Amino acid sequence: RITFGGGAPQLWRGTIALSDGRFGDAQLLGLDSDEPGSMALGPRTIQIRQPSPRTYDGLDVDVHAPLDATLRIKLHANDAPAAGRDFQLRLADLTTGIHPSGPDGADRLDETGNRLVVSRAPGDALRVTFERDHLVFSPGETFRFSIVPHALTAEAGASLRLKAEIVSRASGRSLFAQEQDVRLDMEGSAAPWGPWEFVVPEGDAVYDLNISASRRGRFDTLVAANPLAEIKPVAERQVQLVGIGESPTATAPGGEELLDEFDPLTPNWTERVARLPLLKHLPRMQKGHLSAGRSSAIEHLGRKWTQLDPDAWQAHPLSIDAPGAPHVLEVEFPNDLPQTLGVSVIEANAVGDVEPLGVDSAVRVEPLASGQIADIARHRLVFWPRTRTPVVLLIGHDAQRPAVFGRVRVLRLGENLGVDASAAAAPQPRMIAAWFDKPLGPEMFSAAQQADGPTRRSLDDWRTFLESTTRLGKYLRYAGYNTAVMPAIS
Repeated sequence: RITFGGGAPQLWRGTIALSDGRFGDAQLLGLDSDEPGSMALGPRTIQIRQPSPRTYDGLDVDVHAPLDATLRIKLHANDAPAAGRDFQLRLADLTTGIHPSGPDGADRLDETGNRLVVSRAPGDALRVTFERDHLVFSPGETFRFSIVPHALTAEAGASLRLKAEIVSRASGRSLFAQEQDVRLDMEGSAAPWGPWEFVVPEGDAVYDLNISASRRGRFDTLVAANPLAEIKPVAERQVQLVGIGESPTATAPGGEELLDEFDPLTPNWTERVARLPLLKHLPRMQKGHLSAGRSSAIEHLGRKWTQLDPDAWQAHPLSIDAPGAPHVLEVEFPNDLPQTLGVSVIEANAVGDVEPLGVDSAVRVEPLASGQIADIARHRLVFWPRTRTPVVLLIGHDAQRPAVFGRVRVLRLGENLGVDASAAAAPQPRMIAAWFDKPLGPEMFSAAQQADGPTRRSLDDWRTFLESTTRLGKYLRYAGYNTAVMPAIS
């Protein structure tokens, strides 16, 4: 895997060349719409000719060459050819670790933070072979696969124990398990292990195939003496597969259940600080405070309301007893006071970080038209909390006018958001479409992510996409739509 970027957008030019051997299949990793055609693959040379500046680019490529061959990478910005870098890396060194390695700046491409990263492609050491072009199954289909240890970083002739287990991504329940001892050849490889068969269960679900190769021999004595002893595997890999039925799982519509209700003006609202684990992540929030900017109480429509000065905000923790279930956040506001009130649900991701994109909404109130009556309105935001203590952020988005709101409620919905799925699926005479400006379904619907230990990043996986698309369908029925329109990368 060869990637470059991470700094200011650049229009890169360069070559990737082998001193011996040849390149095989390649897969471009860039996300820009003009990525096809940005690299030309030859037997021993790959030409990099980007049509537009970008912050990230790269490719996965098969290399068929002896380990003493050299991979040479030359890169320069289009407007600064003299400032380019020339990297020479031995294939033998690329079997482990991240390269170029060495003193600080060894991987630097320019002064704006762009870097080159070369490493073995994920999963190359424990290859999984199967006769399909995808891993999306119908319930009852059989997943047939074999595992091929390839160029593992262990001494020639080493004895390793291979383990393979398939578990439910949602519940962690083990559904398949096998293990076997193998001996590596002089190149660190072994014969294919398998084939194995796994029948995909009923229902919509994601499954993890977890594979590991661990040393045998003297380490067995250590494990026998101390079952808690941890032996780090020589190699690990995870492959995900998905089971999708032809029709949604039938569940009762369900009703609404009030879980939490509070008024920010009540005397005990600051006691909720103790339940707010995300304090340190919120901008400008100091220890012991739940707000920024000035807030006050006003009288209107025969009751008191919280008023935030322009650009001021307040944050309040919510009580959730069933993370992953659909909920509604309800915020009261007067329908006759012009304002723009932002309402967001903030949560940490799989590695504990708060990301800028999430469950965000806003209320824009215009002056009442003739004949309309001033009254209490309610903004309802459907969300699927990932944790037991998410935070609601209330912020004034109008630079001239204050934001005004009242009581805040949290209600739990039924699995189908209170909608009869069979009735909602009936044909409708006209299209009622929801328009999504960006394909941010996982962020909008708080789909689960997976924590990647080595990089400490929260990554999308098949469960992320299954949850987000399932929740999208339920939300469309709940909101009265029968169509979704959103952009996609083709």
